[in-house]
Amino acid sequence: MTATDHRRASDVGYGKPSEATLDAILKHRGSKAADLIVPPARGFDNGVLKLGSGRVLVFTADPISFIPSIGARLSAWLSLHHLASDLATSGVLPRYAVVDYNLPVDFGDRSFRAYAVAFGRECGKLGVTIIGGHTGRYPGCGLSIIGGAVLFAEADQSGYVTLAMAAAGDRVVVTKGPALEASAVLAHSFPFKVREALGPGILSKAKGRLLQCSTLADSLVAASVGIRLDGITSMHDATEGGVVTALSELATASGKEIAVDLRLIPVPEDVGRVCSLFGLNPFETLSEGTLIVTCRPAKVAKLVRALLRNGIECFEVGEVREGNVRNLGAKKSMRLSPRTLPHEKYWDVYAQGIEAGWR
Repeated sequence: MTATDHRRASDVGYGKPSEATLDAILKHRGSKAADLIVPPARGFDNGVLKLGSGRVLVFTADPISFIPSIGARLSAWLSLHHLASDLATSGVLPRYAVVDYNLPVDFGDRSFRAYAVAFGRECGKLGVTIIGGHTGRYPGCGLSIIGGAVLFAEADQSGYVTLAMAAAGDRVVVTKGPALEASAVLAHSFPFKVREALGPGILSKAKGRLLQCSTLADSLVAASVGIRLDGITSMHDATEGGVVTALSELATASGKEIAVDLRLIPVPEDVGRVCSLFGLNPFETLSEGTLIVTCRPAKVAKLVRALLRNGIECFEVGEVREGNVRNLGAKKSMRLSPRTLPHEKYWDVYAQGIEAGWR
């Protein structure tokens, strides 16, 4: 990325477009379809399409990326688990994939082959079949985003959840903790900077969190305790904007107030110190690997036991309420309502580091 590219991107901001832009484009979704049960909407990672005979198709889409500092294998793992984590928040196991590779012209065959082979092998481990796609090199494409993919699976019409299903009285449970992906990728991308400022121990711990950046297992374990009225009513992985944005998107989708106490979610020392070094709020930055779950009160104890039994840390942090408050409240104990979205600063930090030549 050149300095000019960085300035142009900074004019509009990295990451997702503004809420106004998203709202505008969501008004134009093509022709109407009676069999589309869950259409595109802000905060919804998955769509649902009626197939007939009591079956539905659940699907999701995301960019796929190659991050040079973590290499082909881990980049492919992370990209696939971003997709699989989104789909699994519906309570459905991913089954099929369509992959579109739009490669930079200087992304050589050796690197691409290593990435694509690793992506395919990880699909095999997850039981996912790649059924189609596209591959090409084009001017204007660049790292780290090298394309996109769609993941989907069939399910029973009563066998999935969406964010809209969160109900008043549900308890809110959060897994693992905040800023997992931001701290891990920054540690991998700028290891000399992190080691010099924070020491080798913090660097090692932060880098090691990369393989925690998936909520596939979290979601499937949660769904195993029961869904909808029988247990889990919604799930959402905390990606751009972190825990706060994920909770606010939940509020928007469900039309409910989400009352939480973030002090109940511990920030690991390495995560907190890496975030502080780069000027990031751990609760408001990229946190793939952190799952937000809403659960009927009678099933919360069973949910917590199931997660802990599978080695997944979890924290009960609040509840879903009726209402539509407008303010965030205190810094730590907050009530989240629709549209209380912080700006994601991770992309600015990452771009700044690349431009400045941080190592």
